[in-house]
Amino acid sequence: MKQPAYKLSFTTPAFLGNAEQNGQWRTPPFKALLRQWWRVAETAGQRPVTADIRRREGELFGQAADEGTTASRVKLRLDWRGGTAPKARWKGLAPISHPEVTHKPGADLYLGYGPVDVGGTLKRETYIPAGESRKLSLGFPAAEAPRFEEVIRLVHLFGALGSRCRNGWGSLHFEQGGLSAEELTALFDPANRAGRDWLRRFSRGWKDALDTDWCHALGKDDAGLLLWRTEAMQKWEDVLMTLAEVKIAFRTQFHFKGGGRHSTLCDRQLLSYPVTNHPLDAWGDARSANQVLFKVFPTSGGYVGLVAHLPHSLPEPLVRRLSSADRPGLNAREQQVWSGVHAVLNDKLTRLP
Repeated sequence: MKQPAYKLSFTTPAFLGNAEQNGQWRTPPFKALLRQWWRVAETAGQRPVTADIRRREGELFGQAADEGTTASRVKLRLDWRGGTAPKARWKGLAPISHPEVTHKPGADLYLGYGPVDVGGTLKRETYIPAGESRKLSLGFPAAEAPRFEEVIRLVHLFGALGSRCRNGWGSLHFEQGGLSAEELTALFDPANRAGRDWLRRFSRGWKDALDTDWCHALGKDDAGLLLWRTEAMQKWEDVLMTLAEVKIAFRTQFHFKGGGRHSTLCDRQLLSYPVTNHPLDAWGDARSANQVLFKVFPTSGGYVGLVAHLPHSLPEPLVRRLSSADRPGLNAREQQVWSGVHAVLNDKLTRLP
């Protein structure tokens, strides 16, 4: 067994909780994060054979299935002490303009709706504050060491934990282990394409990736990786404000016709689902996660935001529920919608091709 250890911290507050929804460092979410990026590393930019991925994943991480139960060969050890910040310490973020509402919601409410309540307060009693760190120890078969080195690099670059982590909350940083400061500096330099060459192995043409309905690769197009960055800022709060503005921009370019329930599919519902105040009759309480990931990084000059698109098609269970009028031309419609998202990101942020 290989047994590396890492010192981890959160660059932004994490809504990572226990059964009572109070802030707590817990190993199950970390293991799920490793599994998520293990699938990307294992796929290595190819069209995944889902049955093979599931078999290999079950052999390594354990499974409970009809063909038999196997124990995990991946072990984790982590200090489980709870989050140290009571909700009274929550300061929230400044209001942000949204073209579809008359009031200005706080950026923390927009990016953190759920754990963050209307009025900019928290629903849970405690949370894990930015800067809090722990030691994570891993154990895995020595033969898997090369793959886990790739996984850790991907987790350092893209990994976040807790509720609304795809919106930048719970951005995970490796203070010891993971990518070096020099590697991150090279990666964030738009002109240094070579600094991102290692990442290209895990990328796939984004239109091709629409043949699979789960995140399996970083997207790319003719210009390069579908990866963007913000300018360096003094505070992580400023980065999240910028990311909130970007998200509003790429979502609200797709206008709804009327409010309330919708009988036919709307373009914005392809980005993620549900959409507040705009349910689709055919989908009901179904869910589809956002494919655009936000992450906040500490740098020598402050903080930088990273945006990545991990493209995939609409999940098959949702496709099956669509009406006969909405199914034809769905792939072309997805391509048109995501092209619009890429255009806004290219306009608002700096591309890292």
